Amino acid sequence: MGRYLKWSLVGAAVGMLAATFAFPVFQAWIREFQGLITGLAAVFAATITIGKMDATIGTMERTDKAAQLRHEQSQRQSQNALALTREIDQESERRHRQMMALTLRSDRLKVSRLVEPVMPSIIRAITELDSIISRTGLDDVGSQMLFVSEVENCVNFLTHYLNNPQMKEAYELFDGKLAIDFQDAQYRANHLRTAAQKLMEEIRNKSKEREPEVEIFVAVRSDLKSMMIRALLLKNCLGEVRQGLSTLADLYLSEGYALGKNI
Repeated sequence: MGRYLKWSLVGAAVGMLAATFAFPVFQAWIREFQGLITGLAAVFAATITIGKMDATIGTMERTDKAAQLRHEQSQRQSQNALALTREIDQESERRHRQMMALTLRSDRLKVSRLVEPVMPSIIRAITELDSIISRTGLDDVGSQMLFVSEVENCVNFLTHYLNNPQMKEAYELFDGKLAIDFQDAQYRANHLRTAAQKLMEEIRNKSKEREPEVEIFVAVRSDLKSMMIRALLLKNCLGEVRQGLSTLADLYLSEGYALGKNI
């Protein structure tokens, strides 16, 4: 509609311009009302200009509103995405903590089942080995056999707990030093038991053959000293194992243990 009005006004202006040349009366009329016509033309032009400006301002306002709306929508989408990301992160963290709690609960049970029976047994074995190392008065066959029997019983008792299935189950939780000390303790305990069994068999055989006690004493004296040295080395090794197990218990069974409240 605006386009038709524009061209109609242009046509009217062209017609009036042509009429001024074709009709002298019309020329006189133009000269008479020239000021009025000029004023009307100026008012018309101003009206058109103001209308264009209003239209431009309206377009700009609509554009600004649309841009503001898009910006607000973008902000809301970003906030929603951020909130969703946080929820996902929180859920992932919760599941991670649950998985860690299950894993750590299993580890704690392994350590607990290991420490409860083994630690007192190691302490007892250390005490008995200390008594064996400081033993004196082995000057007759009877005291020698009793001594060797005590060594064998002590090592059998210790080996039973060192080979405990719970020990093997918790072995994967040992640090490097504890693993080495544990293997060393097993090795030394087995060798000490073998040495005790052989020495006991030797003393019995010599006794059956009715060899003089002096000869038996002299024959096994070096073996007894060697056995005491083996017992001392085993005792020291068990002390390291005891310290390692104590550290392991502090790590997994203490109240301040990581995620302890979730286990």
